[in-house]
Amino acid sequence: MKCNFGVVVSLVLCSFLIVACKNNETVVNQKLADSVPVELPVDTLPVVNEFPADTGATTQLLLPKSYHSNELDGVENGSTWLGLFLGKQGYYTAQTKIFKNKVHDDAVDADSENTGWMVTVENKDSCLMLTKLGLLLPIANIEKILSEQEPMPPYDKLTFLYKEGTYQLYATGMINTENNMVTNYRLYADVTIDGRTQTSLLMTTSGFNETIATVLFAGDLNGDGLVDLIINTSTHYNTFKPTLYLSNSHRQPWILPVGWHISVGC
Repeated sequence: MKCNFGVVVSLVLCSFLIVACKNNETVVNQKLADSVPVELPVDTLPVVNEFPADTGATTQLLLPKSYHSNELDGVENGSTWLGLFLGKQGYYTAQTKIFKNKVHDDAVDADSENTGWMVTVENKDSCLMLTKLGLLLPIANIEKILSEQEPMPPYDKLTFLYKEGTYQLYATGMINTENNMVTNYRLYADVTIDGRTQTSLLMTTSGFNETIATVLFAGDLNGDGLVDLIINTSTHYNTFKPTLYLSNSHRQPWILPVGWHISVGC
């Protein structure tokens, strides 16, 4: 019933780590080709606290997929959530009812057991994310900035434009070239508007187990004119932790994690 995210992520991770030390830069918008690259900080202090932690989320986050029996505590069948959808006209957010039904969990169930859960939504369009009501409002048309998911190994940079802002995501850390293990990792996001740059720390971890932080989606989800992010912040190949980061132009730091959900693979 469960899909092992680690198999795919580990293969991607190895290929990215081979070239990460070369300080690669992915330029999403060609207009940035002549821009001055960000100077990456050199982080020598060890990471002590994991951020974002596994607890303390402002809101709950879900995806329509299968879960183990203990991974949907507090989620009510038939409740109304806000979903990020892909329809014929593009991406949008809208309210939708969610349903959870008992299914067979291949990882733990005997032949006659059905202890797992399958989450589905009332909306027929493809659903990328679900969050509790109250944090986001329905938006009819959301521009997706990245064409594909972007792993963020140390010393890679991801650069793109959106409206008046220039954005750069970049990571620091240590790479063991013998086993490709990443330790002392920090992920940052810069936004530069009218010559003023603001930096936010997105993630810290003492180390990864055969995976790496990956940007799943970038776009303005709360309508404030700044980019919001969905990042898989899992540090283990057999877990999946989609994390929602929302921006606020009147706050420092300019973007913060507000919700996430942790699920385990097979």
